[in-house]
Amino acid sequence: MLLVVVGHNQILMGQSLSLVKFIYLFHMPLFFFISGITLKPDQGLTYYFTRAINVIAVYFVFSFLVLPFVLMKNPDDGVFNIVLGILYGTGHTIEVAPLWFIPCLFFSIVLVGLALVISNHFNNTDRESNRSPIFFLALLFIGVGVFLINSIHYYLIDNLAWGSLKNSGMIWSIDIAIIGAGFILLGMYAKVFVDKYKITEIKSIYLIVSIVCAIFVMLGLFSFGVDVDLNFRKIAHYPLAMLCMILGIFFSILFSIFLDKYTYLSTILSSIGKSTLLILLFHNAIQNHLIFTIGDSKIYSAVIGIVIAILIPIVLDKFVVNKYELFRKIVYPKLSINLASKIMVGKRF
Repeated sequence: MLLVVVGHNQILMGQSLSLVKFIYLFHMPLFFFISGITLKPDQGLTYYFTRAINVIAVYFVFSFLVLPFVLMKNPDDGVFNIVLGILYGTGHTIEVAPLWFIPCLFFSIVLVGLALVISNHFNNTDRESNRSPIFFLALLFIGVGVFLINSIHYYLIDNLAWGSLKNSGMIWSIDIAIIGAGFILLGMYAKVFVDKYKITEIKSIYLIVSIVCAIFVMLGLFSFGVDVDLNFRKIAHYPLAMLCMILGIFFSILFSIFLDKYTYLSTILSSIGKSTLLILLFHNAIQNHLIFTIGDSKIYSAVIGIVIAILIPIVLDKFVVNKYELFRKIVYPKLSINLASKIMVGKRF
């Protein structure tokens, strides 16, 4: 989440664009990857359906919670257009653009669930010991998704999207969800790999060397003009871009393992992680307001904006949302697996 806040800082975009572009190489694939770490591979379709519904419920709750503020800021847009933009749900049709990731994640989880259920049906080997189907499915999804983004998907339904497909992408970013599903599967596979080879027990010096090597390789690839921005459907030099995405995830995970060895740093990162949704919702508005207030000429203004854009949502999450059950249910709605099962089989309840 920290990378997202840094990448969306307007001062850094103006004064350190290369840093922002470097972060964009991998920060969204990293989000999908981390989502995969939290999912369980050996589950039925109901499990994935439940997780997906809970994700999209959060999107609609957050979107409509901020609707009054959006109307105050843009009264000429009208309620109908704003709501229609929320329903279409891409980064180009909603006012709180970073939320585009959530409906995209919904479809990615659905795709992962369908792929794994089908794969498990035909996989007669011991799935606990053989995770190779997950790995190959991940590569397939990423390859197909990147190919579609770079080749043919703009020509499929160019005039049926919000304005045009080139400007807004497919509804709920289904086009990006294919790539997202691949990185979710990689996260599932990596979780097993980390547990099997005890990656978390690697000595700090080896972690640092691996991180530095990965960053230098990425910088080398970056110099060839590699450019990634999933929200804008941009993947330039895609074989090298795919390598950058994977290397970026690799050094981010190793860096988090390194920081986890230090209790105070681990506590800070844990607080940021627990408040991810609120940070995602508010960080742009907070940073933009601070830039307007204190100016955009100095890098220190960017640092202040980043710190406050993270700190305020954490405080709000800890002392308001999680302190009162009503707020917790509104902000973090959850559908039970039993209820999801009834919905899927069409039972009345």
